[in-house]
Amino acid sequence: TTPLRKAAPTPAPSTPQQPATGLEQTPDATSTQEALDQLGEAGVSPEVQGLLKAAQSSGYQLTPDQLRLFNDNKGLIPLP
Repeated sequence: TTPLRKAAPTPAPSTPQQPATGLEQTPDATSTQEALDQLGEAGVSPEVQGLLKAAQSSGYQLTPDQLRLFNDNKGLIPLP
């Protein structure tokens, strides 16, 4: 008898590319205020604007690791 051959696995669908937002072309933010300014100037959604206002009024400061995360991923932030 002939050994059974398994069919080759079907490749997974490719992940669609995220559209560029323009934020990825801004310089790296070096402070919380710079990050907030970049988001404010980018015209983010009203929900994110509310978060920005709350962060500013509370005096919240990003840690260096959070700033690095923001800079590395800001191009993925959806803009309206």
